[in-house]
Amino acid sequence: MEPCVAPQSFTQVVKPSPIRPAQWHTVVANQRTLAPHWLQPWLTDKGSLTRALQAYAGDGFNVLMTQQGWQRVFADEAQCLNIRPQSQAVVREVELRNHTQALVCARTVIPLNTYRKHQTIFRGLGNRSIGEWLFTNPAIHRGPIQVHCFNPTTQLWGRRSLFYIDRAPLMVCEIFLPAFTQGLNSCTPSLPNSQR
Repeated sequence: MEPCVAPQSFTQVVKPSPIRPAQWHTVVANQRTLAPHWLQPWLTDKGSLTRALQAYAGDGFNVLMTQQGWQRVFADEAQCLNIRPQSQAVVREVELRNHTQALVCARTVIPLNTYRKHQTIFRGLGNRSIGEWLFTNPAIHRGPIQVHCFNPTTQLWGRRSLFYIDRAPLMVCEIFLPAFTQGLNSCTPSLPNSQR
């Protein structure tokens, strides 16, 4: 039996500043980011990360919701969503896991107006990835992907993008954890074949 690993919150993983925006960089088509070559395909792929991780982890893939509720957003999140600094929004955090090992920490920020329009869906997600809904609804479109390195020493990289539902935005941020990226560095240089 695998040991139980206590989930970490987004703030424990990346330690964001509540007032100083992180410097995110927009991914330009056919242009490499500063991330390691073995992480590039995962950071820049426009498809569903949930599906890619399902292919990577197989039957071990699962989603653990660690929190969902109203919170004040961070400075860079308010800037990205074009809402007032320290606004309240519904924040949903999950771990995308291989058995009990967290591979990705994901944070979704849902502004008030977006939540009001689709609260039934958001309330009913539970331990399911929001990507299951975002990538199967043709009315939803995704904005540009942005990337950021939170810790160069540990190669802690993340990506984020806005999704628009009838022009109402929400933001999804995904942090690739060391337990996952170290495995990529040693043996998996690219996305699973099903995601190429």
